[in-house]
Amino acid sequence: MRWSPRTVRGLALSAGVLLLAAALRTWRLAEVPPGLHHDEAFHLLRAAEIARAEVFPVYIPDNQGNEPLFAYLAAVALSIVGPANWAGRLVSSWVGLLAVALTLRAGREMFPRRSVGTWAGLLLAVLFWHLGMSRWGSQPILSSAAAAGTVAGLWHGARTGRKLSFVLAGGSLSAGLWAYVVFRVFPLVVLAAGLGLWTAWPHRRRRLLLGGTLAGLTALALYAPLGLWFIRNPSWFFNRFDQVTQTTLGAEAPARALLRQARLVLGGLVIPGQGDHDWRHNLPGRPGLDPVQAGLVGLGIAAGVRQRRSPAGYVLLAWVAVGLAPAVLTEHPPQHGRSVMATPALAILGGLGADLLWRWGHRRTWTRVGVAAAVAASASLAAHAYFVTWSTDPHLFTAFDAGLFDLASALKEAPKSGVLYGTPMYRDYPTFEYALGPRAFERFKAFNGRACTLLPTATAGEAWFGIVTAEDTTTLPALQAAYPLGRLVNTLVQDGAPYAALFAVTPDQPVVLAPGTARAAEFGGLIDLLGYSAEPSVAAGNSILLTLFWRMAQPTAADLHQFVHLLGAPQPDGNPLYAQRDAGPCDNSYPTWQWSPGEILVDRVEVVVPGATPTGAYQLNVGWYDTATLVRLEAADATAQPLGDSVTLRTIKVAPAEP
Repeated sequence: MRWSPRTVRGLALSAGVLLLAAALRTWRLAEVPPGLHHDEAFHLLRAAEIARAEVFPVYIPDNQGNEPLFAYLAAVALSIVGPANWAGRLVSSWVGLLAVALTLRAGREMFPRRSVGTWAGLLLAVLFWHLGMSRWGSQPILSSAAAAGTVAGLWHGARTGRKLSFVLAGGSLSAGLWAYVVFRVFPLVVLAAGLGLWTAWPHRRRRLLLGGTLAGLTALALYAPLGLWFIRNPSWFFNRFDQVTQTTLGAEAPARALLRQARLVLGGLVIPGQGDHDWRHNLPGRPGLDPVQAGLVGLGIAAGVRQRRSPAGYVLLAWVAVGLAPAVLTEHPPQHGRSVMATPALAILGGLGADLLWRWGHRRTWTRVGVAAAVAASASLAAHAYFVTWSTDPHLFTAFDAGLFDLASALKEAPKSGVLYGTPMYRDYPTFEYALGPRAFERFKAFNGRACTLLPTATAGEAWFGIVTAEDTTTLPALQAAYPLGRLVNTLVQDGAPYAALFAVTPDQPVVLAPGTARAAEFGGLIDLLGYSAEPSVAAGNSILLTLFWRMAQPTAADLHQFVHLLGAPQPDGNPLYAQRDAGPCDNSYPTWQWSPGEILVDRVEVVVPGATPTGAYQLNVGWYDTATLVRLEAADATAQPLGDSVTLRTIKVAPAEP
């Protein structure tokens, strides 16, 4: 088979476009972006479970609900590259490359014998919007590839009558529905394409009917397991939709809210300063299209609308509208992640505009030079914006949880026999869990050190604390005071300033406690009171600052809460309670079922005294109750004498409210 020079040239240009797209999507993928955003970590955790053959989910209800396709693809990546933080991003980068290839193909199918497809592939390859999504290890990028694949398959099947093309279109449609919740609106584009082709090509209606049926049955068959899951669990089908449409469909004036959102989304396409402001997706405010891309897209829209005999232009406009619709309907517009499935259509429209100029410049060399130079400049600016301006901005440290990822990686180096602690955070934060790995995570406990100080029990190995000192300034000095023989293992910095510290408590090291008042009592044989600190008086309208020293005596599976009550003479309704604070330990951050015997919790509690509280003497009482039954734990003193269901700490004098 001998290829024509035109075919060879087209293949060479396509190969060049794909090589450029691959380079932009894989270069420095392990470093850019830094860290590991918690959504990325969540997908990798689910992928790791799949790779270990622990679960094979049809739907993932966690993290507000997720279709599972990305997790399955990431499981393949983990099996190849291991537990790297960029394993999910590798999936996104290659899916982004696939989207470029399918966009190139869709452009060629919709506008055969023209260079629209090549230009479209090039524009998508260098589009900052699509590039950013292709290097972020999460679901949105899947929607762009699925959309382009669906349209390319449908158009090729309509042109050639090949059944396989319609099957592939149905498979792409189903893949999008397995990938990302916003893709549920994309069947509207398929409907628009079918109607457009049916109207424009009456002599092919039988082919379109049979092919469309084949595509629909393919999509339905592949989607059936997930569809049946939603039939059995209908609340999950609407869960995320209901959450993110409260500011629009849930507003008092939905039409006005949607109109405002539409202006923001359309403005975010072309107006500087109005683009997506989320650092995960964009240089905040940078429009989705730069001036060159916007100009080519505008020209493509005009050219597509004028071609009345071809439905391609109208279908592309429908594609753009449907692709942008999720950003219009949901909070925080414009949102590049929810609208990335519009990017292939925008690229094809831009390719149509570029092709029009290129053809018009057949005898005007300067026109072609200008088009090539403009697209090259657009590509260079996008690459510079991403790899130089955006990737080096200090905001990414927080946006991608880089500090938490580094802290967890450092904490993972602790000896294998000790307990690991982290503050201030909650235990199941995905970035920390993934960075620690399964074995280290089994030994990990998290708490909010701004509300308490946690002192570990004596163990055979060192206990290591990972402390985000930029947010928790209390824990490190408290540990150093309680464990003078402890050691500062490492300090992490952000832009030259301390960000986090690792502190190690050596085995069997005695703890130095300094409660203001020693007070021995035990509650239900589970928790011991060692002492407390509190000022003897407070002005009405202010707060009692109480520090309680607790020690876990026996492990418990119960979720126990502590209560602090300010009791006085009965009020007119007979109630002696004037102020109270009921909460889980450490401001609800360290539940009792997570404690280990011997651990000491220095809990700092604030009890607000109402301004109308009469002047006088009051009793400050403390106790514990089971949240499941509301039954209080019985207390006893050091000699096992019963004290009732609470312990009186001291008398508090309430002074008049301050003027």
